[in-house]
Amino acid sequence: MRRHIRFSLLLISLLAWLYACSSKARHAWEQAHAADTTAAYEQFLKNYPNSTYDAQAKTRLDELYGKRVLFPASRNKKYGYIDAAGQFVLPPGYEYARRFRGNAALVRTDDKWGFVNKAGRQIAKPQYEQIEDFSESLAAVKTANGKWGFLDLGGRMAIPAQFEDAWPFSDGLALVKSGGRWSFIDHTGTRAIAADWPGGGIDEAVSMEFSVGKEGKLHESADLGEDGGIITKYPLEWLTRQELPGLSTWLYPDVARPGTFRTPDVVVDRFSGGLARLVKGEKWGYIDKAGRTVVEPRYQFCSQFHDGRAIVNNGSGLGFIDEHGKVVVQPEYAAMHGRFREGLAGAAKGGRWGFIGPNGDVRIPFRFASANGFSSGLAAVKIGSKWGFIDTAGNVAIPARFDEADRFAEGRAAVKIGRKWGYVDKSGALVVQCQYEDAGVFENGLAEVRSGQTRSYIVSSGAAVWTSD
Repeated sequence: MRRHIRFSLLLISLLAWLYACSSKARHAWEQAHAADTTAAYEQFLKNYPNSTYDAQAKTRLDELYGKRVLFPASRNKKYGYIDAAGQFVLPPGYEYARRFRGNAALVRTDDKWGFVNKAGRQIAKPQYEQIEDFSESLAAVKTANGKWGFLDLGGRMAIPAQFEDAWPFSDGLALVKSGGRWSFIDHTGTRAIAADWPGGGIDEAVSMEFSVGKEGKLHESADLGEDGGIITKYPLEWLTRQELPGLSTWLYPDVARPGTFRTPDVVVDRFSGGLARLVKGEKWGYIDKAGRTVVEPRYQFCSQFHDGRAIVNNGSGLGFIDEHGKVVVQPEYAAMHGRFREGLAGAAKGGRWGFIGPNGDVRIPFRFASANGFSSGLAAVKIGSKWGFIDTAGNVAIPARFDEADRFAEGRAAVKIGRKWGYVDKSGALVVQCQYEDAGVFENGLAEVRSGQTRSYIVSSGAAVWTSD
């Protein structure tokens, strides 16, 4: 009887202790939730690591960290991340660091790649030979055994490393290579399209401008954006992964002729707008997600779809088709931009540039020596030998007095006078003097500039918040 009483008292004490702990955890959670700061949630998780509020705290913590705006920067030849004030939030410790895409950024240590999040925690430690940014919550990675698989946002191998090559997910599907053949898989790793191809992985850069040369072949000028400069190939060629390690790159080295490239007899591309490009016998068309050919390969070139339109080259000029393969802009232009921006796309005819609408109607007459795409209601155009800006009605908004000009972002556009770059506002006033060899686009309050070997991040007034050593 006494034994039962002692056991009951012990059980009551244990329950009372658990209740007290739960009560303390609940009270601490309420305090952290009321403060709603990263510091409050971090402290809560440190004090109560296995409480019933653990998952909620981690979810909210990720949300708050995800709102951080961070920029890669170096100190003493090591990379970390600074905030918009130029202060290191994630201390320098990597050989190289790339910009954040969402809450994940690629970092490199000892020539291996991994991911870090905005809290500074490693999503995946640097251990991969090659790696792609996350796309549709999955990232293609090449493991030490030479095989490719896909990581999830938690750094776990969601699709086992079993492929000879792999490309990022797009429209719910990813191109993978197995047994020397390319096919498509879905997010579970299940093969989604039964047909297979000997070649795959045509890619496009951040922005493109297409033109047809005098010899009738397609020329391409590709802007690689933050991951590189300008690459121009005549005629159209592709790069290989080996040429730009760690980046999405383009085609195949010819093993029979080292140092040269080849195009396989059949190449399939990743999906965009529900369709994927198919190259067969040097002619281009499209397949749908059932693997059916919906636009027969009959073009000399066609681009990926953007907003329901794709560029095609029929041998006599460039135009646009819609997702059904219907020609909506006749292939009559010598050059044109790769996509519509703010409802307009630049096109060249008779040696002059103008702008057309999605159905081919001429919105701004062909009167410019060259033109860039619209951004923030303005487009840089070349009038004579100088660059200025026009509005969407074609009116000159900023007179042509610059040697080069970039697009507007956050109220600023980089312009070049002589050999130096600076920035103008939308009135055309030079708000940052032309003093840099290179000047990037403003993003989240900062722009990256270079003077000699020195790189800096500047704010819109031109003041530097960080300068490289």
